[in-house]
Amino acid sequence: MQTRPGPGRPAAPTRRPRTSIGVVADWLTLLGVALAPNSGLGLGGRTGIAYADLVFGLAGGARVLHLVVSGWPVMAIRRVSFLLGLLVAFCGAGLVSGLVNGTPLSSIFIFTAISFLGAVMLVATFGGDDHDENVRRLVTAFVIGCAILGLSSFYGPSAQDRSIGYAVHPNALGHSCIMGVGGALWLFDRSRTLRPKAIWAFAGALAIGGIFQSGSRGGVLAVAVLLFLYLALRGSLRAVLVGIAFAWLFAMVLATGAVHLATGNPLARLVEGNETTYGSDEARRGLISENLQDIGEDPIFGEGWNDIVDIHVVYFQGWVGGGAICALVLMLLGLTMLLMPLWQRPRDLGLACAAAAIAVAWLFTNILTARDQWFFIGLVFMVSPSPLVLGHQGSGRLAALRRPA
Repeated sequence: MQTRPGPGRPAAPTRRPRTSIGVVADWLTLLGVALAPNSGLGLGGRTGIAYADLVFGLAGGARVLHLVVSGWPVMAIRRVSFLLGLLVAFCGAGLVSGLVNGTPLSSIFIFTAISFLGAVMLVATFGGDDHDENVRRLVTAFVIGCAILGLSSFYGPSAQDRSIGYAVHPNALGHSCIMGVGGALWLFDRSRTLRPKAIWAFAGALAIGGIFQSGSRGGVLAVAVLLFLYLALRGSLRAVLVGIAFAWLFAMVLATGAVHLATGNPLARLVEGNETTYGSDEARRGLISENLQDIGEDPIFGEGWNDIVDIHVVYFQGWVGGGAICALVLMLLGLTMLLMPLWQRPRDLGLACAAAAIAVAWLFTNILTARDQWFFIGLVFMVSPSPLVLGHQGSGRLAALRRPA
């Protein structure tokens, strides 16, 4: 939208006014984003409807009403059009798979489709015309939610020496906290004074604590990839030296026995193992063998979505559930996220490195339907300057985007 130019003066862009419905939708979305990592909390305990689902339902209804009333332009979603294209292809292939197999669409697939598309659309249509402010508010809400989740890991429920916190499962706790670390790094890099930097550093520390409390081996491997990529690509010798110093100090503290980690911590489970670990590994090997057999029986259209929770590789979940196209979409998305840190501006590395960590964690988890990761992935694409994201102007900008902002 533009103002009318005066004599000898070019047109200047103006901001579209925010309707009261839009403001309500924005606040509901922020509340839902903060609640999303804490998805174990809800009506009827851990098996009921999560509070985040109720908030997102209200936010989605208000958002649709706002878009209808305000005449929102479709081109506003161009930043996430590549991601939306992949997800629409995924959902389309899932529908075809159900029709070919003659099976009714399961609630798992419907929930997955809503989680994918609804989460990205809420992120893409959030707020007004100030893109940077919209992303900052969303990331802030998400990191606050992850910090609360990380804190809950120290006093919340646990199982087999692994904390659950406010999540639905220890692996979900670790997965959400991975994204919390990336979001905290992003906010830390964009803060200019010491106080907010200290706040976001503390939030990131709580998220890392949540990963260790969860006992998730995939979580600790993924956050290691996140931090390694961040330090390697940040372009700051001081950041690299500080990271090495903290890693050395952490290793020395563990070696001297000054701090004793619980038997369920991910390092112990990864390096030493225990009875629970051996049982989990054996079960996963059996599941992977069954998954490969299922893929071999119907590689094109898959076998349906009812049992994907038993598949501990996200890329296989799509293949078993919806066939080859669903698998290809997830693999392409994972590869894109893995490469994103290579073309990000230094100030946006935190989110991009967390996206790469998600792609790594997908090799070990069955977390495909986790609602919070789709909000986070949508946020990553909202700040991505990648020429792969449809709608960006010109692929020749890649070299310029490598320069520090």
